[in-house]
Amino acid sequence: MRRHRLPAAHFDRLAAGLGDPATIRMLREAELSRLLLALRALLDGAGRSRAEGVELLARAQRRAPGTVADLLLYPHVAAWISACLRRLHGGDGDAAALDTDLAHLSGVAAAAAIRAGLEVDVTVRARGGVVTLPSLGGAEVGPPAFGGDAAVRTTSRGVEISSPHRVVVVPADPHSDGPGWRGLRRLAAVCGGRTLDLYLDDLDPFRDNHGLGPAPRLPEEDLAAWRRATEAAWAVLARHHPHRAEAIATGLTTLVPLATDGGRRELSATSAEAPGAVALTPPADPLLLAESLVHEFQHVKLCALLDLLPLHEPDDGTRFYAPWRDDPRPLGGLLHGAYAYLGVTDFWGRQQQVMTGDDRVFAQYAFVLWRDQTLGAIGRIEGSGRLTGAGER
Repeated sequence: MRRHRLPAAHFDRLAAGLGDPATIRMLREAELSRLLLALRALLDGAGRSRAEGVELLARAQRRAPGTVADLLLYPHVAAWISACLRRLHGGDGDAAALDTDLAHLSGVAAAAAIRAGLEVDVTVRARGGVVTLPSLGGAEVGPPAFGGDAAVRTTSRGVEISSPHRVVVVPADPHSDGPGWRGLRRLAAVCGGRTLDLYLDDLDPFRDNHGLGPAPRLPEEDLAAWRRATEAAWAVLARHHPHRAEAIATGLTTLVPLATDGGRRELSATSAEAPGAVALTPPADPLLLAESLVHEFQHVKLCALLDLLPLHEPDDGTRFYAPWRDDPRPLGGLLHGAYAYLGVTDFWGRQQQVMTGDDRVFAQYAFVLWRDQTLGAIGRIEGSGRLTGAGER
């Protein structure tokens, strides 16, 4: 093992609210190390009962280490590891739920093997009648009440997932749909030579990291609306915020649609347990989607940085006013908010230079609003007396 080190120049870019692709790649490399250690801790704590999945995952890693690294960095594989560790060490006593969560390892291993080009023969567990292969899709192998075992095997027809109820063949392109198979769909946008390639995850059982309620499978008309909004938002970022677009394209991998029950709109969130994912309600306006991506990617960067070094002392119960919230925040929460709105301030500051008419007036208003509120929050953070040396810098 080696220690991850963040050169001062890269730290300073992050401290200024920025961070180029090279900086983002360093953060992702460190995140991969953390996930590998967390997975090892999980496997040690779970014992040898998952040996079949462990061996398949290890074979895939030997065959295609980069592919397996990609899979482990998939946000909802990371979220699964965290969820299992919480159950394992949280003492909630729900042995059945822990067993169900741990059984997901075989689905992770099967996805790794398929992506690595290995033949597969492994037993997996259905959840709600569905076998999920993270980053690929899900097979409907039984009724919603079915939570038993299924087999994932390579056959002459391709990869088959079979249960006592049904046999599903994974399509040659697993991101497309087939009989009984729901592919994990992707959103791609290109503008000015810059490409954004994201998963749109409305399938994974570990995608609700915020308790905000993820949307169920999107119908085709909703998927088309997401594609249009993403393409238009990417055009805004690629044309007018290229420094942010390049970083986002490097470190953002997944969007999670949130349910809109009760008419919720313009809601977005990130989770430290799912690095690289943003959950949000269907975008009503491409410009606001672009702003949300900037805002939430600030959280993604700061979460990754905080995994490398502390910027403030542990929470001592002190709470602070945050102008963008209606509840008092701990210092860490205030720091996250200020960092996010630093990016939002920069976004509107640049937008006011390229917009005209009423749109420019709104951009000027948003710029001044978030600049002043962020500056006030930064003053409260500086005055807390609880920053580390790196936090002060």
